[in-house]
Amino acid sequence: MNYSFFKNRFKFICLLPFLLGAVVLLNNSCSTKKAGFFNVRYHNLTTHYNVWWNGDQSLQDAVKQLKLKNKDDYTNVLRIFQLGSKEDAISMNPQLDRAIEKGTKGIKKHSISIKGKEHINWVKDCYLLIGKAQFYKQDYAAAAATFRLIISQYKDSPQAFEAMIWYANCMVQDKQYSLAESTLAQLKTLIDNKKAPAKLKKKIYPIYADAAIAQQKYSNAIQYLNISIEENNNRKLNTRQYFILGQIFQLQKKRTTAAKYYEKVIRRGSPYEMEFNAKINLASCYNLKTGNGKNIIKLLTKMLKDKKNEEYQDQIYYALGEVSMASKDAIKACDYWKQSVSVSVSNKSQKLKSSLILADTYYDLFEDYESAQQYYDTALALMNSEYPNYEKIKGKQTILTTLVENLHTINNLDSILKVSEMSPSEQNKMIEKSIAHLKQKEQERLEQEMIAATSQTMKESSNALKGNWYFYNESTVQKGKESFSRVWGKRPLTDNWRLSNKEMSSFEEKDMEEEETETDENDTTSASTANLKDIDKSKENDPYSKEYYLKNLLTTQKQKDSANNEIAKAMLNAGFIYNDGLKNDAKALEILLKLSDRYPSYPYVLPAYYQLYRIYDQKGDTPNANYYKNLILRGFPDSDYANLIRDENYFEEMSKRENIAQKEYETIYLEFQAKKYRDVALKARSAVEAYRKPELTPKFLYLEALSLGKIQGKRVLISKLEYIVKNYPQHEIIPLIRKQLELLKSEKFEYTSEGDEEESGESLADVSESVESNGSAVVNDSVGRGSKTGTQPVSTTTESDELPPESLVYRYRENIDHYFILLADGNNVNVTELHTKISDFDLQYFSIENLKSGELTFTSTQHMVTVQRFANAAKAMDYYNFLTQRSEILKGIDKKYYKCFVISVQNYPTFYNQKNVDAYEKFFRKYYIK
Repeated sequence: MNYSFFKNRFKFICLLPFLLGAVVLLNNSCSTKKAGFFNVRYHNLTTHYNVWWNGDQSLQDAVKQLKLKNKDDYTNVLRIFQLGSKEDAISMNPQLDRAIEKGTKGIKKHSISIKGKEHINWVKDCYLLIGKAQFYKQDYAAAAATFRLIISQYKDSPQAFEAMIWYANCMVQDKQYSLAESTLAQLKTLIDNKKAPAKLKKKIYPIYADAAIAQQKYSNAIQYLNISIEENNNRKLNTRQYFILGQIFQLQKKRTTAAKYYEKVIRRGSPYEMEFNAKINLASCYNLKTGNGKNIIKLLTKMLKDKKNEEYQDQIYYALGEVSMASKDAIKACDYWKQSVSVSVSNKSQKLKSSLILADTYYDLFEDYESAQQYYDTALALMNSEYPNYEKIKGKQTILTTLVENLHTINNLDSILKVSEMSPSEQNKMIEKSIAHLKQKEQERLEQEMIAATSQTMKESSNALKGNWYFYNESTVQKGKESFSRVWGKRPLTDNWRLSNKEMSSFEEKDMEEEETETDENDTTSASTANLKDIDKSKENDPYSKEYYLKNLLTTQKQKDSANNEIAKAMLNAGFIYNDGLKNDAKALEILLKLSDRYPSYPYVLPAYYQLYRIYDQKGDTPNANYYKNLILRGFPDSDYANLIRDENYFEEMSKRENIAQKEYETIYLEFQAKKYRDVALKARSAVEAYRKPELTPKFLYLEALSLGKIQGKRVLISKLEYIVKNYPQHEIIPLIRKQLELLKSEKFEYTSEGDEEESGESLADVSESVESNGSAVVNDSVGRGSKTGTQPVSTTTESDELPPESLVYRYRENIDHYFILLADGNNVNVTELHTKISDFDLQYFSIENLKSGELTFTSTQHMVTVQRFANAAKAMDYYNFLTQRSEILKGIDKKYYKCFVISVQNYPTFYNQKNVDAYEKFFRKYYIK
């Protein structure tokens, strides 16, 4: 016993120095102050396996999910890299933020940097990890900064060379193409000179190709794609690059070459969506190559019937349209493209593409401007301002909208005039025919809805039934009943039920219920009398009633003259648009000749004559040009048009006179700013008499009114402003004046003049300050805005055209801090629970942003949740879009009980004090919702 004890004690004493040494060694190896052998090995090992590896796994998981979320837009040439949308990137924030946190931890805890040299190799990889995570978050500015740090701080290291690749990709995604290309060229030179690893070469060319595609430099893209395919052995990447080559050659009308690449994609066993699109594009290419359209249509029709392709029907119809157009059947092509638009629900890119080709075809080929306008409308609703040729498309749509409005005016008033001239019996026949036609159309629509609803129900139930008879499945029977009731309402079980009017059935049921309930006769009579006007009014709005068609009939000669005047005006406007806007001389001549023949005594005939003279003169039709020239010179010798025919520089002289008037206005306005009110009042009145320019006169009068108001008081100001409103009701400055009159007449409004105070003895403040403090436009600022007739001032800018005065107190500055605001009705929403959900949401998706949220009372019923702060408007809008569109937080809450928006720190105090939610919401939608 004693011997054993002493033996063990001896061993312990012998091992003690070694144990103490190990402890000391371990303690020293944890230090980051020295670059000893054990220190470096310990920190490298720990950084790699305890930190970097976990962060990298999180990054890889995020990248994998991003690729799954990414929805390629096959209507345009694909990009090389699948990065998903901004919302997709935000949804990956938890994983990407974890990668950034791990990378940061590795650098802070394990970096051994002595005299500028980093001894822990994996620290460089931690920097790379952070940069990559920032890249996939689409925070390209932060990612670029990280990669630049690696390139400069760890020059000539493998991580620095890889950082150059990622930096170049950052610059491509951020549209800084020259920086990207110069970085890639620099790296390529290093590789060629064997100063950088040769294996990086295969990563260069996909980025070069992506940059060329982004800039639509397709010839360059083809070269880079071919080299990239040669350098890479990545099957998925090369399949994608083959597809892109096919798209580019198809875009360049090299259909045969494009077909070869699409065949390669199909043979390589691509993802179904890519394979499907390759087949669609291949069909179009083969059609043009072989000229055999029937076989292609047969193939596409077969694809249309395949259940797997239900969600791709819009693309198949589009391809059928292309085949038909190639076969010179434009009408059939338009029919297919219409079907493509109608069936397209989730694929907005395809709907846009189909709408645009329809609009262009109607515009260029058929000159059907009304149909073209409708489809340009649809296309514009689906595109953003960065879409190719956006301004050109928007310009066409604007012109066509104005044209269609004028054509509708002509057609509608012509119809009303025509019916107004009919006898009562003819009117009744016409109305009965219109109602019968409307009922037939409605019946067809309801039957189509019923068929569609039943078809959808059958599709939903097909998997559940598994071969059993439909009516054995209670859930599908119930769905069928609901679909039937939704379309047809409650119907008795009778023969020919489809022929009875749905609305009449509901009235019959109400009549039966009324018969069962006895009411006091006097009460009934009283109620009937009280509701008689409402019944008559409802009939006027019911297209199935006679009153609906008679309500707009013109009964007096004055009404008919007014209608004819509107028609003549619309004809002239349409003529101008056809000639100057659409360059369609034939249609311009057609409508202007109708105007001159139909309304020879109306004032619009003179500009019509001048337009006809111009058109014939440009066409070289001298006899007709001289005819209308003489009509103007003899019939209207003192008119501007006659003067213009005599002197081509006439309008230049007129313009000079207008410029003089505008400069005079600017001079008077500067004196108004200098508070020389008496001089302004006199000069403004003299200018009104001297120039008599309809666009400037109300502005001179406005300056006069403000000046006299300062001199003589509020009553004079109100009187003068009311005079302007009464005599110039259509002028652009009138909405502002109306708002100011409303404020001037308000009891809370205070106003001072230069003279004595008003008899009321009220303490009056400066009008501009008062209007601003009441949430209206500032008077001085409003007067000073740019004019359509000159460079400065009055009139309204785009801002004041689109925004009401109470919204103009806010200023848009995108590069300052912003808040996210959620206003909720406390009586219908559990705001505390909502605030908790938002806090959890911030921790999950925006933990790295260090956001703070708060809850406070906004009004007696409304509560406000704020999330702060975001560095700029773009970051705040990323948060807004993701929370409102992609998160589950607001789902299940009725939209009428809450509002969301972002607001700058500058605008927040004004908003909170004024509590005019509608005013700020209009400002928000104009400047933030793109």
